[in-house]
Amino acid sequence: MKIRVAITDDHPTVRSGLETMLQTQPEIEITASYASGNALLSGLQQEQPDLLLLDIHLPDIPGNELVKIIGEKYPAIHIIILTGANSAFLIKSLYSSGVKGYLLKTSGQEQLLAAINQVVNGEIYLSADIKDILSKSALKQKPGITYTNEELTDREKEILQLISEEYTSQQISERMHLSPRTIENYRLGLMQKLEVKNIAGLIRKAIFMGIIK
Repeated sequence: MKIRVAITDDHPTVRSGLETMLQTQPEIEITASYASGNALLSGLQQEQPDLLLLDIHLPDIPGNELVKIIGEKYPAIHIIILTGANSAFLIKSLYSSGVKGYLLKTSGQEQLLAAINQVVNGEIYLSADIKDILSKSALKQKPGITYTNEELTDREKEILQLISEEYTSQQISERMHLSPRTIENYRLGLMQKLEVKNIAGLIRKAIFMGIIK
């Protein structure tokens, strides 16, 4: 039986490259390819793959939110993150949300195929570079470490305030003349700095620390 794989990435060249790579594998069938989170969720209502290759930086719905939605609605779908983001905090957060594999976009065909096969067989996939990132993070981490207001940049504080006022990434990007992807990177960086797992936790901790009101 073939492994049914769906791809979600907002870059056409990435989707095309993955399709070309996987179409050469007789044990894999590509069921669909999506350019956004909303397109993915709409497509999953019609057909669910065995495995989803998902980029976390999408133009409409952040990947970490998609992981939670898919986990609740379609728990049988195995998710492998395929992205350029190499934050140890993000990697650990996504694994705790149910992701089964995490690959950087610099990974080759051999790594991708190994990840797909391991994950559909019920295993967790950690490539050598991801293990290295997590190991270095563990060595740097100090018990009881906390961040203060002064350790955030002015731009981080401004974005944090707008997040607390329920501005979307698109609205913040327009207001600050930055790309939505840059704003998402700031969101992830803030969660990493303040050691929280989601936006609600980020706002609670920021209020507690007096960064926002």
